[in-house]
Amino acid sequence: MIRSITLFLTVLLSQQAYSLGKVHNVYPFATGTPLMAYSQINSMFEGPMGKYMGTAYLYTALFDGMNPATHGLVIEHSDMESYQTTLDAFLGGEKKDPTAAMAFYMAQKEGIINPLASLQHEVLMSVSPENWSKNNYLLVFDMAVKDPEKYAKAWKKLMNKTKKYNPSGSAILAANIAGGGPMTHAVAISSNSYAELMDTMDKTFSSDSYKEFQASVGDTRTVLNRSAYQRMGKWSQKD
Repeated sequence: MIRSITLFLTVLLSQQAYSLGKVHNVYPFATGTPLMAYSQINSMFEGPMGKYMGTAYLYTALFDGMNPATHGLVIEHSDMESYQTTLDAFLGGEKKDPTAAMAFYMAQKEGIINPLASLQHEVLMSVSPENWSKNNYLLVFDMAVKDPEKYAKAWKKLMNKTKKYNPSGSAILAANIAGGGPMTHAVAISSNSYAELMDTMDKTFSSDSYKEFQASVGDTRTVLNRSAYQRMGKWSQKD
């Protein structure tokens, strides 16, 4: 897994950092040894790479539709400039951190499992973002959107009317800017428990606001997959 993640970082080094929104690097993967994956991620954050790694969330899939992934790793950076700092430290020239770069190199040799995909998302909008890091359950909708501006406007209107159903939860709308095949956007809804998450969705789907939303975006949005996850761990960048 680490080898594939580091290869993806290398590819992105050559791309222009054109977005200043929150950045989520997403790695769905399949493994029969989740504790080894947990240990690998923990080692990255505990070692010299940790101060450049942003925040990471490790999830286990409860239901993942047609996706064969058993787990998902999300590495969050505050913006593209923060992500560029990570790339410079691991792979750059004058800005390289020799100790972190060596740890990065060694991590490539220790990969045990491989991601099924490497995705990079830009967070376009969020609802109650202060709750995101506290919520342990996640429902994700992968989508193909033909008219992003129309969809974003309708989604914002829906969230304004239905966020009352998830008072301790959060939601994000993200654009897929690297990887992911036909997927262009993703919506993630989070809650403190799976029961709360399902109750939120039941109330949202049965509301008049959602019917209005469906009528508005039905011709521009196709849902490709729905996935439910439970968080296994969280790591934050070390100063």
